[in-house]
Amino acid sequence: MVERAAVEAALEAAIQLGADGRNLNIRGALNDFRKGAVNKDGLTTIIACVTLALGAMKGSDDPERSSSLEKKQVAVVSLAMALDKLRKML
Repeated sequence: MVERAAVEAALEAAIQLGADGRNLNIRGALNDFRKGAVNKDGLTTIIACVTLALGAMKGSDDPERSSSLEKKQVAVVSLAMALDKLRKML
């Protein structure tokens, strides 16, 4: 459940950042993911977005904000686990 939410958040973030206008159909991949009917192209798009989100979350940790750091660690682990499962599906 958490992994699914992490994938959806990564896709929504990519859409918000304007990545959907490029050769990716992120909005379509998100809709297909929510329906549970992802094709190979959609899966590749999802993997790319999750990989980018995971890379963006690495670094810039602030040890003074333990609660924020804890939430970020949960998100990173969720994204990494989701990415592993998505790659296995491909």
